[in-house]
Amino acid sequence: GWVPLAAPARLAAIAAEIAAELEAAIATAPAAIRTLTAVDVDELASDGMPAGVVLARLLLARMPDYQANLVAMRFLDEAERETYVRHNVRTLRPLYPPGQLWRLLIRYLYEYQYLGFSAVTDARAFFVGSTWLDADFFATGALDEARFDRLTAAVARLCACYAVDESRFRRRDAATERAPRES
Repeated sequence: GWVPLAAPARLAAIAAEIAAELEAAIATAPAAIRTLTAVDVDELASDGMPAGVVLARLLLARMPDYQANLVAMRFLDEAERETYVRHNVRTLRPLYPPGQLWRLLIRYLYEYQYLGFSAVTDARAFFVGSTWLDADFFATGALDEARFDRLTAAVARLCACYAVDESRFRRRDAATERAPRES
């Protein structure tokens, strides 16, 4: 209850936008990428839903983690936040076989949002340089930079649907804070 559920209609609209972008990316990827990812795309779409819809649902499934991060960030100092963010913004290549390129993209789109908690000034450059996204997606033609920017912006709008319920926190002021006890 500290980060209430976002408006379902708004979440659904943004998820549909993300799914459409993902479907377009899959459809317009070079033949070699489509061949490489065909088995996974078929597996994703096995329930009769387009792969982009299933991928968007995988992204939505990570939102409880994002909600927890919204609360946690209130308790971390800058060094702790930067450590947390930089630990999570890294290449995930070893975790996903090449045929799961689109699942890797979903994970990257989610983890890109960690940079909103960071002091990094150029989030895009930092992210691309830290993950090998440019080599895996831009250089291969699997994704162009404009589509990546549209996707990250849509995921940012999705994350912006969540906010901490301020009534869950008590304000501290000098009059109510007590000095630590001496041992």
